[in-house]
Amino acid sequence: MSQTFMNISIEKQKLVIDAAMEEFILHGYENASTNRLAKTLGIAKGSIFKYFSSKEHLFTHLLELSLSALKTHMNSYNPESGNPVKELLKYAELEYDFLIDHPKYYHFFYRVQSEMGKEWFKPYEKLLIEESILLSNALYEELNVSFKLRDHVSLVIDAYNQRFMANVTLETDYPKVKKEYLIGLEEHLDLIKWR
Repeated sequence: MSQTFMNISIEKQKLVIDAAMEEFILHGYENASTNRLAKTLGIAKGSIFKYFSSKEHLFTHLLELSLSALKTHMNSYNPESGNPVKELLKYAELEYDFLIDHPKYYHFFYRVQSEMGKEWFKPYEKLLIEESILLSNALYEELNVSFKLRDHVSLVIDAYNQRFMANVTLETDYPKVKKEYLIGLEEHLDLIKWR
C-alpha cells in the first residue's frame, strides 16, 4: 500500500478494498483481474498500481487486513465452562459472528484456503497456518485437549465448515442460518469421544 492510497478518503479506500475483496473472492488470486477491478471501480488501471505496486501487494494487504480483523474479533473469546463441546460451540459462534460482521473477510479467507498448495501461495500458507495455530491453541490448551484429539476435532470442524460454506454466498442471510449452523456442528461434536 502506498502513500497515494493513504491520501485518498477513507470512504474511497473502503470502496477499493471492498471491490478488491470481491474480485479475489469471485475469481481467486490467479484469475483476479486488475482490469476488471478498475472497471468495477470506474477508475483507470494505473490508479490501482498507484495504490498498490502489484496484484500481489494488493492481495497481501487484503490478507493482512482480514487477519487483523479476525484476531481482534477472536480475542474476545473467554473460556468459562471447561466443557469441550460447549466451549467449541462458543468459539464457533464467535467465529460465525465474524462472518456476520465481516462477510467479505470471511469469504476471502474461505477462497484463500482453496489456493493453499499452489506454488505462488507458499509464503502466505506459512503465515495462515501459524495464525491458525495461535488462535486454536489457546482454545485447546484451556480445554486440556490432547494433540491427537486436537487433530481429530479440527478435521471434524473443518469438514463440517467446508460442507456448510459450500452452500452459502455473499448474499446469504447469515443471521438466519446461524442456528442451523450451530445445531449441525453440535451434532458432529457430540459424536467425538472426548476422553
